[in-house]
Amino acid sequence: MLYGVSNIGIAIRWAYDWIGILWFAATLSIAASALLYLAFASLGRLGPVLDWARDWIHLPLILTIAIFGILHSPMVEVFLVVAKLVYSLLLIRLACKSDSLQLVRLGAMSMTRQLLWISAIMLVISIVVDVAISIDFALYQGSYSERLVGIVNLLVLTFIGWAAVFAGSRLSSSDEETHDQQNTDSKTIATAPADGYPESISEKTRHVADSQTEHTNQATNEDTKSVLYKLEQLLVEEKLYADTELNLQRLARKAGVPARTISKAINTHTGQNVSQWVNRARIEAACVILENAEVSVTQAMMDSGFLTKSNFNREFRRIKGCSPTEWRASTDSKNNAPRTE
Repeated sequence: MLYGVSNIGIAIRWAYDWIGILWFAATLSIAASALLYLAFASLGRLGPVLDWARDWIHLPLILTIAIFGILHSPMVEVFLVVAKLVYSLLLIRLACKSDSLQLVRLGAMSMTRQLLWISAIMLVISIVVDVAISIDFALYQGSYSERLVGIVNLLVLTFIGWAAVFAGSRLSSSDEETHDQQNTDSKTIATAPADGYPESISEKTRHVADSQTEHTNQATNEDTKSVLYKLEQLLVEEKLYADTELNLQRLARKAGVPARTISKAINTHTGQNVSQWVNRARIEAACVILENAEVSVTQAMMDSGFLTKSNFNREFRRIKGCSPTEWRASTDSKNNAPRTE
């Protein structure tokens, strides 16, 4: 919304040659950058998104740009570019930190990190445009700025529109899948066995961890090994993999160790990130459940901790190389094959 209002201010400036409104557009632009950073930063820390005691430091920067803009000082352009550069670097820093998205559900971790990178890149593009406009006014009296602003805004708005449609379609598909799952639940008589498969899953996940460790060149130590073993117990024996809202913060709280330690232990000994590691355990659990022919694929998906069929099928294919239905069919054919003495 701030971005849209800021563009209205820029349009008025070009339509009526009202330079005095530029301070308003500049202030909204930097305020939007600050809120963008705070929104992503809130995904890695407890408490409200905006906290005056913690986030007051952003306000002086916004006020400074507003004051320089009102006074028609040329320094406003310098401060605007520097401020956007700072926020873009802060976003990139968040994107590079392994524990910056502790409160994000592990199933959505990959997409959230992609959006974080996209936001940082778009902010960098905004900086490049601001610098180009400043150069244009300094050398060519702004002859090309109007065209440049129009083209860039058209591209950005097209991207935002596409993103909105994509997000809406994902939400709609999730709702439909949830509805289908509820219908399946009402029709399913048999359920997955409550006992008997934690040990099987534990053996498979430990086998994966051991095989990955043999191919990693990173140094290992007893501390991270003990952390990984504890995490495996929590994930498998206490069935944390079935928690659809599981995130890094919750996993760290259960294990009693910092989130960064968890990321390091999993990455060091398995070569995977936290989301991949948890999804592998979920897929192994799903495979054990799918061995029961009376349990539907949708029920296996829900019992193993996945929320949507698309994510379940994608991860299943990534780990097993086939779809859940194909895996079940191949398993049934092996079990029904005649034995040879």
